[in-house]
Amino acid sequence: MSESQSLNDRIQASADQALCDQFNATRSTVRVADATQEVVTLDINKTWRLRAESSKERLVGVHRGNSFNSDGDCTRAVRETCKRIEQGDVTNYVERLEKYVGSGLKTAVWSSNTSLGKHPETWLYTYNCSRCNGQGKNRCSGCGGAGKCRCTACAGGKVRCSSCAGSGWSGTAPSRYACGACHGQGQLTCNQCRGSSQVTCGRCGGRGTESCDPCRETGHFTDRHSITVSGEGKLNLRSQSELSSWQQRYLQAGINGEVNWAPLRDTCELDEPSVVRATPAYPISFELRGSETFSEANLTIGSVRGRGLFVGDGCRAYQLGDVGDGLLEVCTMALYSEDDQSDLKMGLNNGVAKRLLSKRENPGSIEHTVLRQARMVSHSAIDEFLETYQALLHRLHVRRSEHSVRDWLRKGIKIAVFFLVAVAFLDMIYANQIMWEYAGLHAVATKPMVFINSLWTYTSYFWFFGFLPTLGLPAIVILVVYLVIRRWLLPRRKKGKLRFLLGLLMTTLGLITAYWLLGPLIWMVLNRLPSLPGLAEIVTGVVHSFLLLPEALLFGLLVSVLRLRATKDQALESHVTAVGSASLLQDLGYR
Repeated sequence: MSESQSLNDRIQASADQALCDQFNATRSTVRVADATQEVVTLDINKTWRLRAESSKERLVGVHRGNSFNSDGDCTRAVRETCKRIEQGDVTNYVERLEKYVGSGLKTAVWSSNTSLGKHPETWLYTYNCSRCNGQGKNRCSGCGGAGKCRCTACAGGKVRCSSCAGSGWSGTAPSRYACGACHGQGQLTCNQCRGSSQVTCGRCGGRGTESCDPCRETGHFTDRHSITVSGEGKLNLRSQSELSSWQQRYLQAGINGEVNWAPLRDTCELDEPSVVRATPAYPISFELRGSETFSEANLTIGSVRGRGLFVGDGCRAYQLGDVGDGLLEVCTMALYSEDDQSDLKMGLNNGVAKRLLSKRENPGSIEHTVLRQARMVSHSAIDEFLETYQALLHRLHVRRSEHSVRDWLRKGIKIAVFFLVAVAFLDMIYANQIMWEYAGLHAVATKPMVFINSLWTYTSYFWFFGFLPTLGLPAIVILVVYLVIRRWLLPRRKKGKLRFLLGLLMTTLGLITAYWLLGPLIWMVLNRLPSLPGLAEIVTGVVHSFLLLPEALLFGLLVSVLRLRATKDQALESHVTAVGSASLLQDLGYR
């Protein structure tokens, strides 16, 4: 195998891997042509320094240790110690950093920091609590420090005598006599304060002071300063030959750790025998040579072409020149087939489609993904995919909501006929004794205020005033009816407490209205027994059923509208669920 063919194979494998990882595909069928490769020699300089950062925490009470008389003295001492550490005067940390740098050349070159632990020495500054002034106790706010409070049970140490109600006399005129309990005074000595009009303060227990909460009775706080030491490394690269703009961009991004899909530490080859240490022992600085391999090739997927950029001996993909547009175009075309579940699965459930749809509410954030940073897909391809997805949503919304007038009338008439047949049958078996002329819309129209008052009366009785006397049975019936309607006619009804309560209210009002419309029928069913009808009863029952023709048509058309919508909605939900796209289910409002 020739060297050029080997390079083509490595580039094709790398491009396939990158695109397949993003699209969740088994093979992307990338075609490679005109591959070139260049090895660039780099001069690498790495310098490691110590960094000391101070922190302060407030402790309660007095603590022993390296104490200072003022906060300024304590802060200056901490700064001086940080300065000595960063200058390398504390040999212990220099030795630790030297050990880390010498543990591995790759680690020392490509890492930027390492923790060296906390400095064992701490600095303390202790000061009085500002609330209690170092006493640990404060004057009681309840009694003002006196330990006594005014008695609330009496006035001046006296309470009204309960035996004579404060009059000082017992009995009735003319045989009144002085009260034996208060001896005619009308007042008694207060038992709580013993006549002193003051009682022991319940807040401080008579001590006059209470504990200081902030300092927990210690009277002092201590600021403790500590130092955390770390090592920081600075990397510089310099090429021995002139670089193209994309090569310079890659090296700069690699130094700053921005190329997370093809990191510099995994693509640059280090020449370990070329390491040269700088003269001073600290900071730890060394230089070495490295080499970076840059490859380019023309890539083609379908009718889309692009220039791919690769780094390292393994030809790791850096930029793929928008060849991902070919794969994304296939996904976009699949969204035009809303009836084909297999096409929709392929178009919506691959890796790129999921990433784009997860950011559909904030398209600007797509720029921060690997798809755009590695330039796997272009702006135009992304915009076309999202626009096609929105068009798919619109078509599915229309498909769920629309139904023809012919379907609506046909189903409404069927329900109305069933309604009339049921009325005629009931009228026949009850010997034409149901007073239909007093039921239905006629009753509501002639007695509107009675109807409205009945809505309020029955609703409040079912759910409040009559809930306990009826053992809640009407409420249970209403709840069951509502759940059946919600399942049969409103499968997409969103969750929510307010929606649930409104649904119960509307069901209650609907059932009460149905009672008004079909009241005579209900009473006849409850008060009479059915019998076999004769010919006269059959004819009369059919005639009587047409008295409820307006109600039958209204009921049939209303139910047909809701039921047609529910039927189409359930079919669409089943179809979309089989596709398995979480974004599509969410945007269509399915749970």
